[in-house]
Amino acid sequence: MLEDRAHDALERARRIADRYTELAAISQALELAETRLHQPMRVAVAGRIKRGKSTLVNAMLGDELVATGREELTYNVIELCHGPALHLAVHYRNGHPSEGRPLDELAQLSSWSREHLDELAAIRSLEVTLPNAILRRFRLVDTPGLDSVFDVDSANAIAKLGLDPESVTRASTDAVDSADAVVYLFSRALSANDVEVVREFGAAVLSHMSPIKAIGVLSRADAYWPPRPDSEWWEHRYNYDPLDRARPIVERYLRETPAGDLFYDVLPVVAKLAVGAATLTETELGYVEALGQLPAEVLFRRLRDEQLFATEDFPDIPLDCAARRALLSRLGNYGVYAAGALLRDGARGDEFRAALVTRSGVAALRDVVTEHFGNRALLIKLTGVLRDVLNARRVAQAGAVDAAAPLREIGHIIGQLASTEHGFRELDVLREHYQVRADRPAGRPGPMLSRAEEEELLTVTGEHGTSCAARLGCVEGTPVTTLLDVATGRLDHWKTRALDPSLNRSLTPLLEFFTDTYQLLIYHLAEARKHLAFDI
Repeated sequence: MLEDRAHDALERARRIADRYTELAAISQALELAETRLHQPMRVAVAGRIKRGKSTLVNAMLGDELVATGREELTYNVIELCHGPALHLAVHYRNGHPSEGRPLDELAQLSSWSREHLDELAAIRSLEVTLPNAILRRFRLVDTPGLDSVFDVDSANAIAKLGLDPESVTRASTDAVDSADAVVYLFSRALSANDVEVVREFGAAVLSHMSPIKAIGVLSRADAYWPPRPDSEWWEHRYNYDPLDRARPIVERYLRETPAGDLFYDVLPVVAKLAVGAATLTETELGYVEALGQLPAEVLFRRLRDEQLFATEDFPDIPLDCAARRALLSRLGNYGVYAAGALLRDGARGDEFRAALVTRSGVAALRDVVTEHFGNRALLIKLTGVLRDVLNARRVAQAGAVDAAAPLREIGHIIGQLASTEHGFRELDVLREHYQVRADRPAGRPGPMLSRAEEEELLTVTGEHGTSCAARLGCVEGTPVTTLLDVATGRLDHWKTRALDPSLNRSLTPLLEFFTDTYQLLIYHLAEARKHLAFDI
C-alpha cells in the first residue's frame, strides 16, 4: 500500500536525520510529515471578507458552532477536528504555551472585539475538537478574510478588525497554504475585486494550487429568490430553485475569470439554509408546519417581500410577526418557502431536514469534497508533506556542510518515493487535463479527449473511489474475473487507439498513461485472483 511505502520511506529518512544534530529541523519535518499522513486532510475555507465563510463551515458541520454575523467576525484561524469530546485549544504566538479554554469562549477568542483586541492579537490559531462525523473525513479550517493589499473597498472593514491588509492576507494565506485543499467563496455577483483576489490567490501566494485541490463556492445563492416577473423563471415560480439560476453565473465565472484555471468546479450554495435545517427548534418546526398548510401561491406571494412578511399582519398567515421573524432569521425567505413546500409534500423528521440540506446545495458540496478531495486525500497529503521535507532539506543544505552525504541520501529516498509511485503520475495527468479544460474558452485547446474519455480519465484516477472496481467504473463486489475482462478490454482499446495513423501526436502521453494504468490494474487483479484461488 502507498501509505505503508510512504511511512517506510519517511521513517528511513528520519533515522538518518536523527544521527546528526545539525539535521534536527529535517528530523522534525519528517516526524510532522508522518503525523500528517495519519490525520484527515485539512480543508481550508477561504475568501474575501464578509463572504459567509463561517456560515459555510457551520453548514458543512451541520451545527452552529462558529460565530457568524453581518459584519466580518472571524479574527483568528479556527481549525476544527474530530475527537471524542468537545475541547478548545488556544495556540499563541511568540512561543507562549498552548492552553485549553472552555468551549463557550470560542466566540470571544475568534471574533473581533475592541475590548479583547490585545488577547486576540496574541493568538496564532484556535483548535476545536468535537465528535462530528464529517470531521472523520477531513479537518475544516475557518480563515479570516483573504483580501489583496490594494483592495480599497475592504480597507475600512480590515481596519475595524484592528489589522492592516497585509496581516489579514498573511493570516489567511498561511492557513490556506498549509492546507491540503481549499474551498473558496465567491460573492453572488461577479465583481472586479473578486476577479483580482482570485488572480492573486492562484498566482503569487498559492502557486501550488490547482483544480485537484481547490473548489469554488458561489455563496448566498438564495439572493436569486424570488425570480423576477420579467424573467424566464417566472412561469415556474412556485417550483423555482435559485441554485438553477446561479449555475449560469458559475459558468461565467469559469469562462471569464481565472477561476477556470484554479478550481475543479464552482458550486452554488445557500449555507444559511443548511445550518437552519440542522438547528431548527421544535417550536420553529411547528411554525413551518403551520405555513406548510398554505397553498404555494399564498406563501410565495407573502414571502416575496421579506420586510412585509416580517412586520405586517396578514389574515391568511397563521403566525404572528415574532414567529415569522424567527423563521426568517433561521432559514431566510427562500428557506421558509422551501421548508413549507417540503412539508406540504409530506416530508417529515430526518427526511425533511436532509431534503433542506439538499436544497441548500451543501449536500452536493460535501459529496464533492469527500469524493474529489477525499478519494485522493493520501496522495494530496503526501504531495504536501514531501514538499515540506524537501524545503527543509534545501534549508539544511545551506548550513549543514558536514552533513552533505546524509542530506543526499535523504534526498534520494524522498525522490525515489516520488518518482516510482504511479499516483503522482496520476496527479500530473489530472493537472494537465484541468489546464486543457481551462484553456478551451480562450481558444487554446490542448490534447482533445471525448466527453466519455474525459470521464474515463477521472474514473480511472480515483474520482469515484480508489478500489480496482471503482477505477474501472464497476460496482463494489464485482467478481475479479469480470474486472479483469473490463480492464483488458480498456487496455486493448487504448493500444488500438495508439496505432491510429490519424492520431494527434499530442495525445501520446495520455495514451501511454492509460495503457500503463490499465496494465497496473490488470497486474493487481491477477495477483488478487491468484490469492483467491490459493488452496490452503
